[in-house]
Amino acid sequence: MDGERLTLLATAAKGKPAGDLGVDRYRAAIRPHLAAFLRNDLLRRDFGETLAIIDRLMADGGDAGVLGFYRGECFRLRRGAGDAEQATKAYEAATGATDAPAETWRELGDLYVRQHDASKARAAYRTYLERAPDAEDKWLVESQLKKLDQAEGA
Repeated sequence: MDGERLTLLATAAKGKPAGDLGVDRYRAAIRPHLAAFLRNDLLRRDFGETLAIIDRLMADGGDAGVLGFYRGECFRLRRGAGDAEQATKAYEAATGATDAPAETWRELGDLYVRQHDASKARAAYRTYLERAPDAEDKWLVESQLKKLDQAEGA
């Protein structure tokens, strides 16, 4: 039985490039669904597990903006000691990638407001509005910008 199994496995492996685990094909297949998968995973509120999944995907490379955003979301939603700082770092890292969701800048703006950094908050909010001009929460972000501008003028 074991010999037969080894023969079947060896036959199945023929024709496949050595070392090709299909990571690139796998990532290409899940890429259109990655944000939805991670958003749904956050609903479980098992932030340690979600962070482990994100770290594993980040190690493979690619999707740095989406993964960085959801890494930030894990910390923001968990709200433990030091999580606001971790969320800020994750969001800031995500902004360097072309695939970062527009919401990255909105969340950064909110964190900067809490950190009393009006200048960075304004810049983040403005970038969010540029990247998502038809956002449903546009009025909220514009209101926050107005408050920041009024506070500076006071």
